Amino acid sequence: MLSKKNFNLDTPYGRLYHRLEASGLKQHIKAFIWNQGESNAGDSVLEYKTALTQLYHDLNSEYTFEKFYLVQTPPGCSASSGHQTVREAQRQFAEQHSQVNIITRHGFPTNPLFDGNYFLSDGCHYHALGYEVLADWISHMALYDFYNGSVDFQAPQVISVKRETSKSLSIEFDKPIAIQPDLKIDGIVYTVKDQLFAVNSKKITSISELKVDSKNPKKLRITFKGKRLKKGAVLTYILGDTYPETSIPYRGPWLVDARTGIGAVGFTSTIK
Repeated sequence: MLSKKNFNLDTPYGRLYHRLEASGLKQHIKAFIWNQGESNAGDSVLEYKTALTQLYHDLNSEYTFEKFYLVQTPPGCSASSGHQTVREAQRQFAEQHSQVNIITRHGFPTNPLFDGNYFLSDGCHYHALGYEVLADWISHMALYDFYNGSVDFQAPQVISVKRETSKSLSIEFDKPIAIQPDLKIDGIVYTVKDQLFAVNSKKITSISELKVDSKNPKKLRITFKGKRLKKGAVLTYILGDTYPETSIPYRGPWLVDARTGIGAVGFTSTIK
């Protein structure tokens, strides 16, 4: 349970607690939104998940709420160790708690006012467009959860990663997915197949084909050239924060929800 010292009005949590108690809404909250993780780059999966679980239990001890909306941490902030472990901790946390819905900040449309870039010059925060898109996605999630909305805005989540042959594997998601088109930045063309996958923490650029299964839109098939895959190896989707040999924050292309355009949840999973 949270210590009473955290209810000090000089602290952000203390002000939150005071306002909710004074308004009479402390036991009538629809959802908390958690959007954090950049400063925890370098945390292990266990470290971040343990801290997030403690926060979640603390909130449950003080408030009554129906949902906990978790925004997965994207690439950005030029962290030397990346945020892949934070993303995996967030993914596991959402998977383990039925009250938690997960969304991502992957898949934002290009910004027409700033050469397509939705990042500020610090490579960590966004121009207004990025926050507006995120707010729109969260509002649609709430519409679906609480007000009979027809479209589920949770981000696609991985179900399984399976080796099909020594040079191919399949990734199954819980929703139909799409592959965003290549993106050209400063004259260089970036593709999903060459930028977003890693095996045993080494980025893979030897993918010859990446496509959505024509019979099952929830399944992605990957074919490798010159590489033999082994069961038990670890596949990571989204490794690192920047484009190769640059300081440019990664902003696409992505795997996305085929209907909503929201980016699929980043993961690290053992190949079965």
